[in-house]
Amino acid sequence: MSNFYWSNIAQSRLGRRRALAGAGSAALGAAFLAACGGSDSGSSGGESKPASSGIVTAAVETSKQAKRDGIMKDRTYSDVPTLSVATGGSSPHNAVGPLVYSSMLQTKPGVLKPSENEIAADLIESWEWAPDGLTITMKMRQV
Repeated sequence: MSNFYWSNIAQSRLGRRRALAGAGSAALGAAFLAACGGSDSGSSGGESKPASSGIVTAAVETSKQAKRDGIMKDRTYSDVPTLSVATGGSSPHNAVGPLVYSSMLQTKPGVLKPSENEIAADLIESWEWAPDGLTITMKMRQV
């Protein structure tokens, strides 16, 4: 069926109005892209300087300012459905549950860069793999 579709499109006539509309749209798009392009005035040779903008801010390390029982600023896009331990991590709309409750393992956060998906202990002190690679023995942290 797809062979007939493309052969019908290739063999159909293109009307004058549709051709003019397509050419006009292409010209308008090209003019818009040319107007949005950067300016070369003031650049010296092959050197390129990083763009400075008031909109983009530099990444700052703030983990040293964190204090116990402080306020964590985060965003949610709707009301939190539940803080239940049983359903807290399973709901894709519950972004607060995993931040409130601990888990056995967690992913190390990236500091001033994206996370590299390294695993870190949370409620686990240590763990070891069995020689066959099918079993993990975990030692729980005493709370």
